[in-house]
Amino acid sequence: MTVFTAESTASSRHPQDWGRAVAVALNSLVAQSQNADTDLNTSELFGADLNLHIDELAGGARLSLTWTKTDTAD
Repeated sequence: MTVFTAESTASSRHPQDWGRAVAVALNSLVAQSQNADTDLNTSELFGADLNLHIDELAGGARLSLTWTKTDTAD
């Protein structure tokens, strides 16, 4: 198993405004997994369990995503 962690911040304390921050963190997890920054295959997140941790900031929130990826034999 390999653990990947990504953080992003939102400038709002309202969950309905956190979409972009979550998307940035998800993209970072996939980029780490594939050792790439472009042409990412995001389908490897389908069915994956992710942990979300939210920290309060003065003017928003920090969202941390952790993904424990099960290694597969090729």
